[in-house]
Amino acid sequence: MNVSPKTAIEYRERLLIVMEHIQANMDGDLQLDTLADVAGFSPYHFHRVFKAFMGEPVRQYIKRLRLRRAAKQLLCEEKSVTEVALDAGYETVSAFNKAFKQMFGVSPTAFDGPVFVPDEFDEQRVTIDAEIRSLPARKVLYVRRQGLVGGTFTKVSQDAYRVVWAYLSKYDLWSYIVACLGITPDDMEVVPDEDCRFDACIELSKDAQYQLEGEVQEQIIEAGRFAVFMHIGPYDTLWKSWQVIYRDWLPDSGETLRDAAPYESYIDNPANTSPDQLRTEIHVPIE
Repeated sequence: MNVSPKTAIEYRERLLIVMEHIQANMDGDLQLDTLADVAGFSPYHFHRVFKAFMGEPVRQYIKRLRLRRAAKQLLCEEKSVTEVALDAGYETVSAFNKAFKQMFGVSPTAFDGPVFVPDEFDEQRVTIDAEIRSLPARKVLYVRRQGLVGGTFTKVSQDAYRVVWAYLSKYDLWSYIVACLGITPDDMEVVPDEDCRFDACIELSKDAQYQLEGEVQEQIIEAGRFAVFMHIGPYDTLWKSWQVIYRDWLPDSGETLRDAAPYESYIDNPANTSPDQLRTEIHVPIE
């Protein structure tokens, strides 16, 4: 990675380089790892920084640019809708027609311009406090699930934790629980919904005796420094704190992101805590 930017201006400059790269390579390699390398960020964090600053995910940004180019091609070039759809990266004309109408309000065949550019994302900055912690390595038991349903991990996380709870009951490990964690290394707006991963994790005390079986496996969360933030509220509002962290706290913090996956620590039991009182710690790895 390159030297970490230290101000919001420097972050925007890096993102401008990425945007220029996307413009110049609309039909080229626009994979997350490539764009993260152009920006000088870890893939773990790049998509979150991009979304926080730009107000939309990388995938959506690229889709919007390709549709704008498609609209110009329909107006200025002698190409069929099928040719334009393929140029825009759509496998079927029906999928292209649907996306085009969602953006421009009319079908490709009825489009007669002009091409409107959405307003630049601009949201008031928010202050959020961080506690910097140096944490040891954490060995956790986990069950992995993939796939977003309705844009959230609610269904797969519940399914994964049911397996974890059954395992804890089978081996009478409830009294050894230290923490309940969730790791989501993929961004739901960058990785296809069906491929997004969720790891339902349980950290047990060192004196716990157990054996791995079936879907229950082990992984290590590496030791290091973390910026830790407290989110209070329903789990489906966690994205708001994530956005504030990467857009408002990080640029002014002077900290450098570490090449490791961030994670959440669920402090309260949702079975006996009201949603607006649920506490979740967000751990962001830093150098």
